[in-house]
Amino acid sequence: MRAHLILIALLAALSASGPGCARVTTSTVRPSAAPLAAGAFVLLVVDNPFPSRDGSERAADDLIRGVARRLSRAGVQVRVSRTVPPEYAGQPCVVLQLERFRHVRPKDRLWMGGLAGRAELAVRVRVYDPGVAEPAAEALVDSRTGTHGLAGTDDEAVEAAVERVSAFLLK
Repeated sequence: MRAHLILIALLAALSASGPGCARVTTSTVRPSAAPLAAGAFVLLVVDNPFPSRDGSERAADDLIRGVARRLSRAGVQVRVSRTVPPEYAGQPCVVLQLERFRHVRPKDRLWMGGLAGRAELAVRVRVYDPGVAEPAAEALVDSRTGTHGLAGTDDEAVEAAVERVSAFLLK
C-alpha cells in the first residue's frame, strides 16, 4: 500500500512539474527571400480566430509579445497591433494567425496528470512586403508539449512557438 502511494505521488509530481519538452515542427510553405534585418521596421499583427476559447487570448498575447521582444533584441523595430492600420499600407507586415490551440492549465496538469492531454499551438506566419497582396514568405509552426502527454502546459507550447517563429523571421 505504501509503495502504491509513493508511486502515485511520484507520478503526480512528475506530471505537474515536468520539463514539458515541447515538440515543435516548422513547415515552410514559402521561404523568405530576405530575412528581417537590424534597423528594419515591421508591423507585427496577431490574428486569433477563436478569441472566446479558454486561454487563447492569453496565448495570443504571449506569442506576439515574445516574438516582438526577440525581434527587438535583434535590432528590428517592431510595432504590435491586432489589425493592420491604414497608415501601414506601405510597410512590411508579419501576420501571426493562430490555427489550432489546445489549452492545458497548470491546475489541470496537477489534478488530472496525463489525462489533461497535451497543450497545442499551431501558428501560420505570413510575411507581406509593402503593397503586395500575396505573402512573400509563409510558414506553419506546430508546437505540442510533452513527448508522453504527462508534462507541459500552454506556456511551454507558446514559448517553443515564439522561438521557432523568431528563427523563421530572422534567418
